[in-house]
Amino acid sequence: MNTKNIAKLRDALVRAKYDFNMGTSEFNPKCGSAGCIGGHACLIWPSLIRGAKFSYEFERVFDQCILAERLGMTSDEIHDLCFNPLNVEYETLGYYEVDRAMAIACLNRLVNGEDQIYFDLDDKVQNSDKRIK
Repeated sequence: MNTKNIAKLRDALVRAKYDFNMGTSEFNPKCGSAGCIGGHACLIWPSLIRGAKFSYEFERVFDQCILAERLGMTSDEIHDLCFNPLNVEYETLGYYEVDRAMAIACLNRLVNGEDQIYFDLDDKVQNSDKRIK
């Protein structure tokens, strides 16, 4: 995994000025992407943007193959990070359950050498708009 680029993505989540939610229909005004992990990645790497309007079929919004290359991940890992959030027990979570704090903590684990992608409900912040480092 490319920990340098994963750290850039994590830092973009920390600095973002708009709401974060894996299943939100809120658009990033600069790129038209969702306020999810993939949408934040589009801020860093505009080449990910496919030009589609927001859709719950996120693969229309950003190019997951390019994101996989940037983050040094497989397509399966990108799928788990962006499309199929799993908890510690590797059970599927609802998109709405993953807040900014959980996404940042997941990326932190990857930066720190863990190789499993999961979202821990213990990392959840009641106010998902709180910024954490």
